Amino acid sequence: MSRKYFFKQKGENLPDDDRVSHDVAQAVYRCLLDPMIVIDEEGLVVEFNHASEKLFGYSREEAQGRLLSDLIIPEEMREAHARGIEHFLKTGEGPVIGKRIEIEAIRSDGVRFPVELGVANTSLEGKHLFVATIRDLSSEKLLEAENIRVRRYLDLIMEHSPSVFYLLSQQAGQRAVFKWISPNIMKILSIDPDDLMLQKTSFNSLIHEDDRDRVQAVQEEIWESGDGSQEYRVTTPDLGLRWIRDSQRILGHESDEMREIVGTFQDITESRAGEERERTLRRELDHRVKNNLQIILGVCDKAAESDVLDKDSMVGLAARIRSMSLVHQLLADGGWRPIDLGQVIRQGVLGLAGESAWSKVQMHGDQLFVGVDAAMTLGSVINELITNASKYGGLTPEGLGVDTSWDIEILNGMSFMKLYWLEKMPEGFEVSFDRRSFGIQLIESMIPYELDGEVDLEIIDGGVSFQATIPLENCMIDIGRVRGQIRDEETH
Repeated sequence: MSRKYFFKQKGENLPDDDRVSHDVAQAVYRCLLDPMIVIDEEGLVVEFNHASEKLFGYSREEAQGRLLSDLIIPEEMREAHARGIEHFLKTGEGPVIGKRIEIEAIRSDGVRFPVELGVANTSLEGKHLFVATIRDLSSEKLLEAENIRVRRYLDLIMEHSPSVFYLLSQQAGQRAVFKWISPNIMKILSIDPDDLMLQKTSFNSLIHEDDRDRVQAVQEEIWESGDGSQEYRVTTPDLGLRWIRDSQRILGHESDEMREIVGTFQDITESRAGEERERTLRRELDHRVKNNLQIILGVCDKAAESDVLDKDSMVGLAARIRSMSLVHQLLADGGWRPIDLGQVIRQGVLGLAGESAWSKVQMHGDQLFVGVDAAMTLGSVINELITNASKYGGLTPEGLGVDTSWDIEILNGMSFMKLYWLEKMPEGFEVSFDRRSFGIQLIESMIPYELDGEVDLEIIDGGVSFQATIPLENCMIDIGRVRGQIRDEETH
């Protein structure tokens, strides 16, 4: 503080005790770690401590006697600063007196930066003095901005993350409650996070009743061991039954009065369905392999009953093995998922009879995807029809081709897929087939047995006419479901 305020009259000496107090005040003021500036009622700088010199870049001698507004206040705020002092001198009131506010200040090099400003008022010798303490907020604001940026990144990650993050808290003797859950639980599991955190909804009530005891037992083990994971089912408001994987880790605490777990949920319904589908696929393939081996063994047994090698039987055997391979390859290429019926027919003709035969095929019908069960059965039947047609009927050099089509019909309130196959032969051409042959028996028996459908096979105007009527549902059902041999465990 300027020495002139410690003199009652110019040239008067201070008493010893006042001089000591003055020197101590000066020493303390200069040593303050925080910037402190004193201005008079005209806005002129009276004192400018060492911390202020370091912060603003002015020496004490440069600052004293100058308007504070010219030194550290941005130009657009200077008029308001002057009006504030004037208003205080008139009314004794000021919007910043006795308060801490955040404003921008300016250094000697013109660089602006945020500060926290606290202003106090005192009077000496009937004149007002304003004491300002200043704290540089630059580092704090940078950290705050970085925290906001990181939080935005985390919010973005959580919004698009397949995992739901949560914090579970348990006080001694009480049940665990959710302290925080990431908002994406609404999108992933259709559960309102606020309902769980406010305990409007009990998460335990969402767990499938058959899984609750197991989940509770594993949860207790995790509280003891420190981490763990488990898979169980929950019933969601909009999505129904879902499988989730719940992974947890306990946070360390000095006291056992409060325990906390940080964890994640993941919806694994699709992967569980995929795993179940893969198991089902393996079982069904095993069933199919056994069936196909039985067919092959049956043909081989017929050939063995003859005293001589039956060439036609061996050719038929090779054709059936090739037919099975074609259907298998089509389904394998499609990932053992539903396949276009038209593609089954086209690939069968090309694979068994060639390009010339395919040019004689007229195919009609909207795109219809059939499930794996239906594709394997229909593929085998269609390939038998192709083999017979290329040997005896419409796909021989003399044949006039094949018309094949399919459509959907409603009969007695049920939907059926109807498949037609009609061979065309020249007028007067005689076509006959032995209903006792293995191929004809396969054509007439596979669809009723495998797909619960009906088959009509006969000769019309010298050509073979085939018609199959199959419940549409059985054409759509995936592997192994028609005969009911494999239970659907995906949601049970």
